[in-house]
Amino acid sequence: MTLDAPARPGAFWRMPDALPSRAAAPARGSVRFDSLAALTDHALRTRAESRAAWLEAEAEAARLDAASAANWPTLTGQFNFTRSQALSSSG
Repeated sequence: MTLDAPARPGAFWRMPDALPSRAAAPARGSVRFDSLAALTDHALRTRAESRAAWLEAEAEAARLDAASAANWPTLTGQFNFTRSQALSSSG
């Protein structure tokens, strides 16, 4: 099924009452997850493609962080400290 673009801006692509009223029941034996984090964790543990994509994304993020670090200001400084104590010879 294909959808044509609406005739005017702001119009619905499909009228809300034309949408299905119920989602299809999940297939028997399908795995359900309580959260997106649980689903992501499962995918990273069980699918090599997901794990490879995640590691590539992390590597690219690290490269971007390293590249943007050159734009941050740098601070250099020097600190000297001297302590002296006078000895008294009264006595």
